[in-house]
Amino acid sequence: MKLLYTSLISAFFLLGLGHMGFTFSKFDKIEPNALWFFSASFGVIFCAFLNFVNLKEQTGLVRLLVISTNMLQLLFYFVLVANIHKPTIIVAVVLSFLLVVVSILYRQRTISIQ
Repeated sequence: MKLLYTSLISAFFLLGLGHMGFTFSKFDKIEPNALWFFSASFGVIFCAFLNFVNLKEQTGLVRLLVISTNMLQLLFYFVLVANIHKPTIIVAVVLSFLLVVVSILYRQRTISIQ
């Protein structure tokens, strides 16, 4: 489960970096739409970072924030896929759905020595 969670976090991080890089080929100059497009990649990257924190230091608050963030992101991707029919958005929906499921199922196992 930890390997799957780590792989999904990495995929989301790469998705964010790809989104960032795609900004420069999609837009010729700095304009408001380019800035909005670029800033969306920060949301994807920060979601990956938050999931990484959950992977390493799972607490009740972190877990609640991660699951809420992942579900909101999935909801937003559903809105995107309903309005913009691109294969990359479908990939994002699938990855986001898997991230929601795995973040709910993942429980860090700790061993206490007494």
